[in-house]
Amino acid sequence: MANDAMPAPEQIACIDLTVPDAGALRDFYRDVTGCTASPVPMGDYRDYCMNAAGGQTVAGICHALGENADLPAVQMVYIAVAGLDAALRRAQDLGGKLVGTPKSAGGNRFCVIQDLAGAYAALYEKGVAAGVAAAPRPARAGLLPALTGLRFFLALWVIVDHLVGPGHAFEPFAQMLPHPLYMIVRGGYLAVTTFFVLSGFVLARTYGGTAWNGRNLWKYGVARVARVYPVYLLSLLIVAPFIVVAKTAPASKGWLVAMHLALVQGWFVGHYTVGWNVAAWTLSCEMFFYLMFPLLIAPLRGGGWCKSLAVAALACVLTRLLWRAGVSDNLKPVIHLADFLIGIAASNIFDLLSSLRKRPAGPWLYLPGVAAVAGLIAYPQLLPNNVDLNTAIRPFNALLLIGFGLGGGWIARALSARAVVYMGKASYAMYILHIPLLWWAVGWRIPFAAEIYVGVVLIVSALVYRWIEEPANRYLRARA
Repeated sequence: MANDAMPAPEQIACIDLTVPDAGALRDFYRDVTGCTASPVPMGDYRDYCMNAAGGQTVAGICHALGENADLPAVQMVYIAVAGLDAALRRAQDLGGKLVGTPKSAGGNRFCVIQDLAGAYAALYEKGVAAGVAAAPRPARAGLLPALTGLRFFLALWVIVDHLVGPGHAFEPFAQMLPHPLYMIVRGGYLAVTTFFVLSGFVLARTYGGTAWNGRNLWKYGVARVARVYPVYLLSLLIVAPFIVVAKTAPASKGWLVAMHLALVQGWFVGHYTVGWNVAAWTLSCEMFFYLMFPLLIAPLRGGGWCKSLAVAALACVLTRLLWRAGVSDNLKPVIHLADFLIGIAASNIFDLLSSLRKRPAGPWLYLPGVAAVAGLIAYPQLLPNNVDLNTAIRPFNALLLIGFGLGGGWIARALSARAVVYMGKASYAMYILHIPLLWWAVGWRIPFAAEIYVGVVLIVSALVYRWIEEPANRYLRARA
């Protein structure tokens, strides 16, 4: 950043322009405005301060390299804030978007946002002292790219699982795999429990500090519906022609359609057999989790190690306790509440680890977590009779999410790649649209139909995220 002078919060700190060829823009603005340019060494290259006649720096021109590689080429206003993380959470709550992740520069932290009009600005927080990086703060939702990238592979795992079952397209290939690997491929249905844990983790990161008054509850509720419903409604429209011609009694069909529109089908598992969008039962769980979240987060807010670990331990046995109390496994939202709860506890543990002077490297957590989940899915027969597979992998799901949140290692870096992160953002569309699209694809009689179908799902999901999901999300949240 060109100017290290820091005004009071809410004032403009500086203006920078980040472009591939900073030298050409330096010469352009120097000739047009009469400003002088002074170089700022950046290692292998130099950025430039543009200075007025009195020597005061009025703007900066930077190369789109290193930490600045993903910044848009606009005259970027840097607005000083007292707390960057809180300001970013508020921007997202109001419908804004983060562009990249928070970055450090000269002991300060900043992050680019896109506002409701599509304009860009950077929020800028001064470090504790010149040349000293700001004290570490817990990263917030949307600021942990490896977790976003992980969502892409979880959704892809679900899709593949639905293609390798008996009589399905990839079954011959799956049958050739070693049995442990076959079990892992066929275990894609367990990815939904990882999604549930991740949901609790992300919500705790986003809303952990929210004061739950009437206004914030309303905004929270609208934001949750905006997150889920637009693309879900699209999924029903895609499969609507098949619903219309389905040979179901009109009264039963009306009840089934109403149940799907209201997102309550997860409460009636075992009482209906239509497969219009079999993956959508998980949305019933999510809506229940969203409803419960303000109650669940209140006692955990600011909790230390003892409380966080106690809640995590409770989550590890909660499903078994519910079954023992007579709760039916068909009540999926209640049964899977344990996954969501451990995600909230994991968020607290992540905060506690992040606050340590020497926090652990992410691979020390996510590698054992991934290995344990894979091993348990590959060899479920090793589990005691009184421990179900979902309960067994629950703590390891939490462990791997904390590890990927902390980052580090080539796997986390690969998950943080721009293309992977984008597809991670499109993972909800992948998940909720792949069955409706499959209804149209089952009749294809072309070579490599299954492979083409997967490609279509990926492309459609990426476009839906860009042109439907995100705009609808921003539109609804902005009007809350």
